[in-house]
Amino acid sequence: MKNAAICACIVLAGCATTSGGIRTMSYEEAAVFENSLLARGSEPIEPPEKLFTQPVNKTEPCKLPTNKAQLERKNFRAYWDGDCKNGFAYGLGRDIAISDTHHVEEITVHGGSEDDYANQPWVLYDFVNNWTAYGFRGEKYPATSGLNQYVQSDPANFTTTFLLGLTDKAGNRIFLQTSPFTPQKVYINHQRSGVVYRLTDFTDAPAASNAVLKAIEIVDAKTNTAGGVRILQFRNGVVEHQKLGPGGQVVERAAIPQEYTNHLLSKVAEAQEAIATANVSVQKTRQMEREYLYMACNGKHRIKGLDNATATKICNWRDQFKESYAKALVNYQHQMEQQRQQAAAQEQQLAQQRMYQAQLAQQQAIANQQAWQNFNNTLQNTTNQINQQTQQLMQWNNQMMQQNNQNMQNWAPQQNDQITCIRNSTFTTCK
Repeated sequence: MKNAAICACIVLAGCATTSGGIRTMSYEEAAVFENSLLARGSEPIEPPEKLFTQPVNKTEPCKLPTNKAQLERKNFRAYWDGDCKNGFAYGLGRDIAISDTHHVEEITVHGGSEDDYANQPWVLYDFVNNWTAYGFRGEKYPATSGLNQYVQSDPANFTTTFLLGLTDKAGNRIFLQTSPFTPQKVYINHQRSGVVYRLTDFTDAPAASNAVLKAIEIVDAKTNTAGGVRILQFRNGVVEHQKLGPGGQVVERAAIPQEYTNHLLSKVAEAQEAIATANVSVQKTRQMEREYLYMACNGKHRIKGLDNATATKICNWRDQFKESYAKALVNYQHQMEQQRQQAAAQEQQLAQQRMYQAQLAQQQAIANQQAWQNFNNTLQNTTNQINQQTQQLMQWNNQMMQQNNQNMQNWAPQQNDQITCIRNSTFTTCK
């Protein structure tokens, strides 16, 4: 299962390009935000105080586990429809806790002793807060795995959310958050130190090819704000790494070192493994629930001190949400169809933009080719003119040299000339 989990998200690793001026961060820089959260540390986990109450429908000693919050509620009373052994609740049964302000029921199996926490299946119903949970306790508190369902029953805005995962013995909570009215899936690896590794998967959301497909973030659990770095994978296959600043704002695109990318992917893989483990636990717990409800909802089951409507509320409690659920589902499907149409229109626009950009690129290439041709033609013409001017200059030089030679000859003395000098008393005259 581990290898499968890693393969499922390894596509996010990618190869972050460093072209276009994108720098590569060091491991230390990428891990600064995460390390600051881990440095907070965490308080040690103390198991809750073991408290018990006597079910009002039992005459024999039958200690039933409870908690301080329940004991302090006004008119609190508890019922147990299972057996009793050695003065403790025993076997398969339902723990019903009621007061003026709450109504919680739990189907579980008790071991008939004070120490029967380990390896217990349980199904919890909170009828006031519209919350159900399927769980299986581990060897040591707080280890448990299972499925929680929360219902927001506002008729104008009905929704329900599922959390499938586990809490390990160190108190780390790992789960998958989904809803039948939301296309995205959110994988959470919540460490007790307060650092959260979150993968949001938008695979099922209708969107164009330039939309985000998956995102890995590091989140501060106290502020629910992302920080440090983020990895995005787009539907067209592009992978982008981002450096985040205060408030989760993008500071720059910067490549995350592969070692740190692998570290984040391992946290996502941990979540996927935990979710697979939790799913197995849920199936075991649901089997226990089916067997109990078969007994409790057959029309013959009675609990002393409880009216039939209260005792059988667990059998039909979910029926109150059927109409709201159906309406919300129709509305959600309508929204998804609108998003599909919008995505198709966006994809068509993108295709037109790509075609337009391709045409522009082709036109630019033709223009560049023509410009180079014009440049080459101009250069050739200039070269020809220079060659012609050079030839003319050489011809002129030759003519000048010939003329100079001739002039030099004109300045030379004639060989047949004679010089005659006549001297008188004062001057000498030569001809």
